[in-house]
Order: sequence, then structure tokens, then C-alpha cells
Amino acid sequence: MKKIFFTLISLFMLIQIVSAQDSNIDQGFIPIVTTECRFGICSFQDFVATLQRTIRAMLILGNGIAVIVALIGAFMVMLGGYNKNWLNSGKKMMIDAVTTYIILLLAGVLFDLLLDFLRPKLYVP
Repeated sequence: MKKIFFTLISLFMLIQIVSAQDSNIDQGFIPIVTTECRFGICSFQDFVATLQRTIRAMLILGNGIAVIVALIGAFMVMLGGYNKNWLNSGKKMMIDAVTTYIILLLAGVLFDLLLDFLRPKLYVP
């Protein structure tokens, strides 16, 4: 049941991301490709910008999944009552979700710094 639930949620989120690749480039939940390459030739800057948007989209999806897991854990703790198994499972899920969220935030900062360093700002008169 959990696999079906997470599959449906991830498909719902991914459909909105993929819809950004249709005819209108700037539509969709998270637009990954926002500009076309000049004269059909893509530069390294365009590649790094697309990579940066892709990583941000993955971080947004990961944060959403971490929040959903934390909510499921909280409901398990609330509805556990005298069932120690549900209480322990819910606490473990909430701790894992918070840990995952912190790791995702740190990874986002690290990738932003790294990709901003790789993508120099060029001045073209």
C-alpha cells in the first residue's frame, strides 16, 4: 500500500515537471529548460544552468516526500495509542524525515555554491 501511495504522489509531481517541456517552455510546476540555445549551439553555461534547475527540482521533490513521511509518522504516533510498535515506527519515521530534510538542505546549499562557481557570469556587450 505504501509503494502505491508514494508512486502516485511521485507521478503526480513528475507529470507537472515534464509538462514544462511541451510547447510553452515556461509552463509547468518546475520549469527545467527555460531558454533555448543561441543559434542551436548550447554553451557550457546553458548546460550548468539546466543542471542547476534539475537539481533544484529534485530537491523540491525530496523535500515534499520528507514532509509526507513526517506527516505519516506523526499520524502513526497519534493513532498508535497503546500499540508500542506504531509508536516506535512513527517516531523513527519522523526522525528519519527530519534527518533527510536537513541533509537535503545542506546538499542544496552545496550544489548551489558549486554550480554558481562553475557558471561564471560573462559580460557580452
